[in-house]
Amino acid sequence: ELKSSFRSVSSVLGEHTLKEKSLSGERDRLSESMRQVVSELDKKSVVVGELDSRYKADFGEFKKLEQEHHESQESVDSLKSLLESKRIELESSKAELNALQSSQGQAKDAVIALSKLKNVLPGIYGPVFQLGSVKSGEYELALQISAGPRMQYVVVDTVDTAGKAIKYLREKKIGRATFIPLDQIRADVSRKKPDVAISFARDLIECKREFKKVFDFIFGDTVIVKDLEDAKKIGFGEFRQVTLDGDLLEKSGSMTGGFLAGRPVFGFADLERLEARINGLDGEKSRLSGSLTEAVQKLSEVERRLRSSRNSMQERQSALKEAQTQQSILAERKNNLKSRISEIEGELNSLRAGVEKEKIESTELEKRIRSVEKSVEKVAASYSLGGADVLEGLRNEVKGFEVEVARISENMRHLNSEIAENNRFLEDLVLRRNGLEKSLSEAKSNINVLEKDLEKLVLENESLDEKLKKLRSERDGLEQSLTDTSGEKGSINAKLYEIAERLNGFAVEEARIVTRLEDLEREYGRFEGVGLLEDSIKALTENLERLEQKIAGYGSVNMRAIETYDTVKSEYEDLMKKLETLQAERASIYDFMDKIEQKKTKTFMDTFNVVKANFERIFAKLSDGSGTLILDKPTNVSESGLDIKASPKGKRIMSLDAMSGGEKTLTSAAFLLAVQQYKPSHFYILDEMDAALDRANSRRLAEMLSQSQTQFIMVTHNNEMMRYMDSAIGVTMVEGISHIVGVEIPKLEAS
Repeated sequence: ELKSSFRSVSSVLGEHTLKEKSLSGERDRLSESMRQVVSELDKKSVVVGELDSRYKADFGEFKKLEQEHHESQESVDSLKSLLESKRIELESSKAELNALQSSQGQAKDAVIALSKLKNVLPGIYGPVFQLGSVKSGEYELALQISAGPRMQYVVVDTVDTAGKAIKYLREKKIGRATFIPLDQIRADVSRKKPDVAISFARDLIECKREFKKVFDFIFGDTVIVKDLEDAKKIGFGEFRQVTLDGDLLEKSGSMTGGFLAGRPVFGFADLERLEARINGLDGEKSRLSGSLTEAVQKLSEVERRLRSSRNSMQERQSALKEAQTQQSILAERKNNLKSRISEIEGELNSLRAGVEKEKIESTELEKRIRSVEKSVEKVAASYSLGGADVLEGLRNEVKGFEVEVARISENMRHLNSEIAENNRFLEDLVLRRNGLEKSLSEAKSNINVLEKDLEKLVLENESLDEKLKKLRSERDGLEQSLTDTSGEKGSINAKLYEIAERLNGFAVEEARIVTRLEDLEREYGRFEGVGLLEDSIKALTENLERLEQKIAGYGSVNMRAIETYDTVKSEYEDLMKKLETLQAERASIYDFMDKIEQKKTKTFMDTFNVVKANFERIFAKLSDGSGTLILDKPTNVSESGLDIKASPKGKRIMSLDAMSGGEKTLTSAAFLLAVQQYKPSHFYILDEMDAALDRANSRRLAEMLSQSQTQFIMVTHNNEMMRYMDSAIGVTMVEGISHIVGVEIPKLEAS
């Protein structure tokens, strides 16, 4: 019975041992898989961290590029605004210079001649009105009235220079002029200004230091007053006075004033300073144009880098999401392995409990066997020899049990050793599992935070993209409005130019009338103080007799004096008639020149408007974009340049310098066809015009050329272009000799 029980226990213990080995093997395999998963998870975590770092770096670079793009756009807009303001200032200065030169044309012939001579004869500085400018516009009229004809006095350095100039005028029979030698003029500027007066006239002129005494001499002690009431407060005889309305009060008591139909012909302007300012503005305009071109190129480069950075950031984002997905899969697989290992550990614990129970039962059996052996030994002592044999058999059988018990004990010892080893391994796995769970939890937390940040950044990026698109759309609209406004401005400037020409004509007529009036006033001045004869006829007769006696007392008289006078008078009248004829002819020539200039401007503008309309229509058809032609000096077509502003489909308005090769080709082709459609030639020769075009644009250009009524001879290697030709001439070389082959190409069907 004990043997049977022991064997039964041994059998169960063996089965438990086999099952434990099987579970241990499965656990080892799962542990190895767990280690691999953990390793892959660690690697994937590193990859996720690297991708996240790169994404953050890309996002930081993207934000920097966005800021740089914003700054570049602001720089371009600022340069455009500054360039436009400088251009307006330059045009205004040129208009001022033209007005000054135009007014110079109304000066005396002698003054005009001397103004040109100053570049040849050193020491001539020019007329007074070109040597200074008025400090404030409100005093302009008063100073012009006060200076009067002295504005045309010519300033020279010395008396000798004045003598040379007078000799030149006499020899050339140009006319007469009044000179102011700087080495001789003196002016008393010691008097104190009256309290009621605004200022001395001489102190309201800005000029070079060397010309200060010129204006001291011209204006003297003339003071500027507000009106006639203030002039009365100062009184007559002390100062020469002029009001802001142009009323002049001389020291002698005479007054000149009333209604002015227009401004005086001449205005003060520092010609040298004005020309220097125009040259400076021209240079600044050129510099700003260069800076604008560089800024536009920089903006294009930043936009290209911004697009590249956005694409790179999106790729990083996709890679990061993919890596995070793989990380989640590995984490889920790890959790499954962890659950299975936990189940195996539960089964192993259950088996260990059974093994412990079987150990206890085996120990009890061993105790019982020893007790039976002692009982057998006692019985054996009291039995016979035959009983001794039985006892010997029982002892042998007990030894067999002992061997079996030793074997089972050895197996149990091995099992205990393996169980202890497995327990240590399980403890190690539990520790690693806890560490991995903690790392995984932190990784998930970081991933959640990064995903939220990423979602915010994506939304912010999309919002910024929408704002950027909206701003670009607004910018394109503003640039188009600026283009339209520039065209309207050109038309308005042309009208203003016509009005200015008419005003100049009125000013010439006014100057002629004023000159005639001054001549009459001077002639009237010759008889000033002569009284009227109001005596009786008798008294007059007696006076006449007395005068005749007085004449008789003079003796013989040259009787040919009257004849000589009549001859000289006749010659004078003939000369005056010739002079009037010449003046009329000169006025007619000027009028004819003005008409030619107006007709030239009108013809040019008509041609320009037609070519501009052709260009806008053809460019839109070739590129699906918009473009136009702009004159940079619409008020002076003789010196004006032509700007081409084009905006290919999907791009903002740009100049030719900022375009690609293909865009330049399309723009040039549109301009060529625009001119060709206005005034076609018999044929055109084009050398590889389509070299920079892709297939689609080549087809568009070929269709446009084929629809023209003009013949085009083109050198090309483009098959798309050849499909639309009427005939092709191929040139090949065989053994160093060129051979020509002509081919008629059939027309394309409508399909």
